[in-house]
Amino acid sequence: MKMKMKLTVCMLVIFLLTAVLPFAASARSVQLKQNTPTVYLTFDDGPGKYTGKVLDILKSNQVRATFFVLGQQAERSPELIRRIVAEGHALGNHTYNHSYKELYGDFKTFWKQVKQTEDIIYEAAGYRPQLVRAPGGTYGHFDNAYFDLLQQAGYNVVDWNVDSGDSKHTGVPAAQIEAGAVQAIAHPGDKIVLLHDGGARGETVKALPGIIKKYRAAGYSFGILGPDQTNWKSPVKKMASSRPTPDANWIAKHILPNKSALFPDRKPLVLEIGNTESILAVGEYELDRGEIIVPLRTAVERLGGKVTWDSDTRTASAVWNGRTMRVYADTGKMTSCSNANQCVSGSLNIALRAGTIQVPLRDLLEWARQPVNQLYFTHAEYRVTAVQEALQEALQEALLPSLTSRIVVAYNESNN
Repeated sequence: MKMKMKLTVCMLVIFLLTAVLPFAASARSVQLKQNTPTVYLTFDDGPGKYTGKVLDILKSNQVRATFFVLGQQAERSPELIRRIVAEGHALGNHTYNHSYKELYGDFKTFWKQVKQTEDIIYEAAGYRPQLVRAPGGTYGHFDNAYFDLLQQAGYNVVDWNVDSGDSKHTGVPAAQIEAGAVQAIAHPGDKIVLLHDGGARGETVKALPGIIKKYRAAGYSFGILGPDQTNWKSPVKKMASSRPTPDANWIAKHILPNKSALFPDRKPLVLEIGNTESILAVGEYELDRGEIIVPLRTAVERLGGKVTWDSDTRTASAVWNGRTMRVYADTGKMTSCSNANQCVSGSLNIALRAGTIQVPLRDLLEWARQPVNQLYFTHAEYRVTAVQEALQEALQEALLPSLTSRIVVAYNESNN
């Protein structure tokens, strides 16, 4: 028994070093949608050699982006697909192999690659993205049938309105990529910026910090794309009449049932926060662009906190994990104070549905000083685990050699 306990301690410390510390993060602000412009950074053709570095830069700058992934790349690197989702980014479908000749000969081949890639993403990330981006863009490739059939099937096709130029040829220098990505920064309106993380994209990685810095300095907020966005489709360029169009029987079999089949097996959501575990049933949460949206009161009270509502000020107050959080429903402003009255303020991306405040789970946990550690799924459930602040800070402050020596001691003792 003694040996088993020491081995368990050893394994726990190893887990904390390898799994908890990389996910440690401070609270951040997620801006409520206002009249300020939004920039959507999008990355195509991955995941690849440089995707991890792109994710590191986005994380350090507290920016989320949208990744349009190729099925053959996702098949090779499912761990990167899971990391993209776990860090709050959006996924889109970029077909399986990017072959223009195959994809634009007839719609059925395009459809086959979309569904093939969708299955691969589902196996890695647990959901089926509704975002689709055509390799090379829709202009000169799509006809009206492509647009119409994909829309009927429940997909949202999104192009871009700013091209960084990082794929014009091999080795485009970082300065040129940065200049291309911010070329329209002074023009009014939101921006969808085309970048790439698949292939030889070392220069794109070098350019990314500067791109983020310039958009932020110009007053842009950063967003992720979703199925509700309907702009940024290129105009249709008339295609050759020889392209075959699927018949009514094929459409009835493949297209019409697809929209409802995009979410065929909703699962309960398990929240494992410190030593507390709670379940949100199907219907008590939503998946939006791969992000989990929860009712504020339901999530907090299910995890042992308490929420009150002041109808005069339209303010929700949540007491939880030694903190008092106040959310102002009309503005999205939020304050989070510890028992020692140390407070931080910012904004939260909220929505009001049927009189209920809905918030992103990830952001709620970070404001409560319980940042997300893991997000994964099985055939039975979705599960989110988070680390309590006290444990996280203790780990961050601990010296790595000290912890390593404890592991060695625990291991040696277990073998005596």
